[in-house]
Amino acid sequence: MPVVPPLPVVRQIRDPDDYPAEATQLAPRTESPWTLALPDGTRYSIATTLIVGRAPVLLPQWPDGLLVAADHIAVSKTHAVFEFSQGRLFVNDLGSTNGITVRQPGAEPIDLEPHQRLEVTTTTDVELGTFVVRIGRA
Repeated sequence: MPVVPPLPVVRQIRDPDDYPAEATQLAPRTESPWTLALPDGTRYSIATTLIVGRAPVLLPQWPDGLLVAADHIAVSKTHAVFEFSQGRLFVNDLGSTNGITVRQPGAEPIDLEPHQRLEVTTTTDVELGTFVVRIGRA
C-alpha cells in the first residue's frame, strides 16, 4: 500500500491575536421572505435570482442564478427571471414568445412587454404563457 505524505502546513495559528486582519470574515446571512410555487406544489426560495424556463440557461446578467425547469409547452426555453434585490422582488420577461401576465391582489392584470421588469407583491400569480406560478411569503 502506498504511503501518502502529509500535506505541508502553510501557517499554524496558535494565538487568536496572531490571526491575520485580512482573514475571511463571515458574511451576514439573509433569508428571503419570498417563495415561488409551481403548479405541482414544488416551492423555491427566492434568495437571489431564479431563472425559469422550459430549458433555462444561465445569463451574463445573472451568472449565479438558480435554474428552474418548467416543463410546459407555453413556456419559452429561458422565459423569466425572478430577482430578489434590496428586500424587493422583481419579475423580468426575457423576451419570451408567450409573454408574462402578472395578477396582483386588488389590481388589474399587467401584461409585461418583452424585457420589462416589474416589482411584485405577495400572493401574486405570474402567468408564463398559460403556465401559472404563485409568489408567496416563506
